[in-house]
Amino acid sequence: MAASKLARPKGADEYRKITIHRYQPVDVLGGVLGILNFDAPRISDLIKQGFDDAVNHDCTANRCTLS
Repeated sequence: MAASKLARPKGADEYRKITIHRYQPVDVLGGVLGILNFDAPRISDLIKQGFDDAVNHDCTANRCTLS
């Protein structure tokens, strides 16, 4: 069997295009010591920040790979 046949799923004429999103925190996560702060209010703030960053995601600003 040829290697070209192994590289593609059976019945697929071409590969499906995908988008790779790059998520980066808008604000600093707290530096070397701040990131090790596991207090409940700090963790809650980080979760909220992550949610807000995801909701306001901008593919152009984050240089996402659009295929």
